[in-house]
Amino acid sequence: MTEQYHHKWSSREGEISDGQDFSKNFLRWCNELQNFTGDDWRKVYKRISDDIKKAAQHGKDSWPPSSLEVVAYTESIIAAAMYMPFDQSAAVEDITAKEKRFETGSKECKNILSLFD
Repeated sequence: MTEQYHHKWSSREGEISDGQDFSKNFLRWCNELQNFTGDDWRKVYKRISDDIKKAAQHGKDSWPPSSLEVVAYTESIIAAAMYMPFDQSAAVEDITAKEKRFETGSKECKNILSLFD
């Protein structure tokens, strides 16, 4: 993270140790990321690199993610398959609502045409 974000990382997360012991923040990060596999680390690194590139392309500043964001970067997106757009053309339409809409439309068209008489 220090390699990617330089001083932003250390200013936000603090130093790794105080010279004697590891900092509480560093130990928290270690605890939250202890089950990461090589694939997880590759996903995180790619995501962080992509975020930095996108921010640079848009002239924005990129800040390091929190430890929970880093954990979330490894999780697969489940919702994408659950929420597919609904094809309205395949929907069954209420016949009475359609007839009422047609009747109202015809009536309004007649009103508009009467303005030109």
